Amino acid sequence: KQLDADLEDDDGDEGGDEDVVDDLRDMDDLELRVAQFADGMFDEKRQRNREAFVQTLSRFSAAPSNRSKEVSLNRSIVQAQTADEVLVLAAEVIADVAKGLSPSPLNIATALHRIAKNMEAVSMMQTHRLAFARQRDMSMLVGLAMVVLPECSPQGVSNIAWALSKIGGDLLYLSEMGRIADVAITKVQEFNAQNVANVAGAFASMRQSAPGLFSAL
Repeated sequence: KQLDADLEDDDGDEGGDEDVVDDLRDMDDLELRVAQFADGMFDEKRQRNREAFVQTLSRFSAAPSNRSKEVSLNRSIVQAQTADEVLVLAAEVIADVAKGLSPSPLNIATALHRIAKNMEAVSMMQTHRLAFARQRDMSMLVGLAMVVLPECSPQGVSNIAWALSKIGGDLLYLSEMGRIADVAITKVQEFNAQNVANVAGAFASMRQSAPGLFSAL
């Protein structure tokens, strides 16, 4: 099913955000920032750094994304045959953010979903999934997903929830699932049966308690 690709403009104060955009324009600088938290999934201090960086990304006033490129990239992501191929394509989204473009909810949700689908298709072992999850670009992709989550369609939110449960099992993405629960509650009236099944199944498989979400579902 087609994800909702409508992007909302950020009406934040441009003057206060120019320095942030300047900091993100150089890809080497972006990679350095990512490297500071990419391997810190189990380290509380690095997790705080990661969350702070994601919050910084969400504050800057971004340029509009290229709609035709977004659709073309999404098609390539869907056609990719392996999780590695998807992640290479997703790196384009990260590069666009480094250039000051708005991250695409469509491309991000699709990339995570296809990564998980391709892992499932080859019955990838959990140890390999966890190693994949700790890659720098993967960590960045998940962080961006948390930023754009409120802009995702109901299907996008449910796809991200399902994907994280398949990639990280019950060992990773616990704080991210809390974020998903909060956003899902605000969209639950728009969920169809498949969305509900995906979200409920994801939380159940990860043994995550989300009483507010399950009451809403």
